[in-house]
Amino acid sequence: MSKTDSRERAALLLFETDSKEQSVEDTLKELAVDPDKYVLELLSDYSKNSQAVNTLLSENTKGWSSDRLPGIDRAVLRMAITELVRSAETPVGTIISESLLLCEKYSTPESPRFVNGVLGTIAHKVRGVELLKNSENLSSDS
Repeated sequence: MSKTDSRERAALLLFETDSKEQSVEDTLKELAVDPDKYVLELLSDYSKNSQAVNTLLSENTKGWSSDRLPGIDRAVLRMAITELVRSAETPVGTIISESLLLCEKYSTPESPRFVNGVLGTIAHKVRGVELLKNSENLSSDS
């Protein structure tokens, strides 16, 4: 399974977890087939850091309570924030772009723009140094 597919699976499992108002662990116990390694890593990291992830989410949704967000948007944001925070291995652009594709596929027409803004703000907060280095590299290439 590709990382793109793993991100989609992780977001859908977070959506299921939220919809059933249960823990990630309980959702995983209900599955007939275990998810792949990267899905499990994302879900495990979310479980360990859910308070910090949800704090970042609520602080950056500009007057929106996370409960008011469409459930799939909340799940995609949680997955993406977890990946942004967990390691600098995956480029910010990849995380955001794949999150937007998930919103286009599963959510409302307005969702991609909203999710893009939230993730862009959070990425600057948690990976700002990386973003600055990337922009400096682009400037020096000119």
